[in-house]
Amino acid sequence: MEKGTIIGKYEVKSTLYADEFQSVYICELLGLEDGKSFIVNEYTDEEIISETKDSFIYDKETLKLIETFESEGKFYAVFPGMIGAPLDAYISKHNLTISDRMYFADGIFKKFIEIDRLHYAMQHTLCDLKNLSVQSRRFFHFNNIFAFKKENLKADSTDVIKAIGHLLLCIFTNKVDAETEKDKDSLPPAILPITVKCIEGGYNSLGKAYADFRNTLIYSTFVDSGSLDNQIRGRMVRAQKKKKHAIPKAMAFLLILLILFGGGFWLIKNKDMITGPGKGISIIGKKNNPPIADFSISINKVYKDDEVKFIDKSVASNPGDVIKSRLWTIEKDGSVIMNSEKEFITYAFDETGEYRVSLIAQDSRGVHSKPFTHSITVLDKPVLPVDEIPSPDNSYDRK
Repeated sequence: MEKGTIIGKYEVKSTLYADEFQSVYICELLGLEDGKSFIVNEYTDEEIISETKDSFIYDKETLKLIETFESEGKFYAVFPGMIGAPLDAYISKHNLTISDRMYFADGIFKKFIEIDRLHYAMQHTLCDLKNLSVQSRRFFHFNNIFAFKKENLKADSTDVIKAIGHLLLCIFTNKVDAETEKDKDSLPPAILPITVKCIEGGYNSLGKAYADFRNTLIYSTFVDSGSLDNQIRGRMVRAQKKKKHAIPKAMAFLLILLILFGGGFWLIKNKDMITGPGKGISIIGKKNNPPIADFSISINKVYKDDEVKFIDKSVASNPGDVIKSRLWTIEKDGSVIMNSEKEFITYAFDETGEYRVSLIAQDSRGVHSKPFTHSITVLDKPVLPVDEIPSPDNSYDRK
């Protein structure tokens, strides 16, 4: 379809894909010049429409679908425009570290588990390097280019897992054209059996494949909460704090030495009060249990332009520990739109759609909680009909 063609209220800017059954366009809204783009999937084939139409409509929230409509016998599904770099282009241009590959694989597992109830043919179509965009090592976004192949309309869960296995192969070999037999030996030993088992259809669920992935030592080393990456970041932060507080700490250390020196005379004088092994009070090392993140929300049902307050309710798990710091994250369509380290945050939701609000808490010993996440659907404000607007009460004037 030529640039400038009108589809409903959308104007075609370019064509991403086209065959005899369907086309995918990048479009903009007519009359608007804000640069905001949309992915418009157009279907002309009756079999594809019959097989997928209901899934587009009923799984609107899961897909982040903007709208569907029909015109002149064609069916259209409209999505937000692409965000970030397509995964195939990113892999081609970057030499991924093992840490990057682990984070990418973890993000893909999570992304597909989020949509596990979606029609298998649609999941299978999303299992494509071009259909995943990289926003950071931890965040992916589906590009929603639903170009179906007739032979995949009856795909099942095993077909989806096989396709995800090929994505893992491409990531861990750093090649967009990776082949199982030729390239599988380039995978880390712990990842090789999981990837091959996915590709060969050995898993009956994606959750089981992800569980095996998480149970590897390489996962705990690079991705888990106590990972090497997090330890390095933690050490860097601590080093900066040490540098900042070097002089006060030195003074405190000297003060402690003086106290200890003076206390030595007290210990000698009162040596009978010191208990022997197995007697009296013993000091037991504390276990580093992570804190538990939690927060409250000031409004249950959120409408566009509502200002919502989120208050930290996190608690430390060990006696004597307190919550010292926190990290808030607000995401929309997979994109991080706000970060904050305040005790509570206030945010005005100026657009409708699906949002995810997450909180990670850190206690006084530097132990992080698991993220506590809450999903929020922001709705359009209801408009009262004129006949339902209450009339002013003038009874006071009628004395």
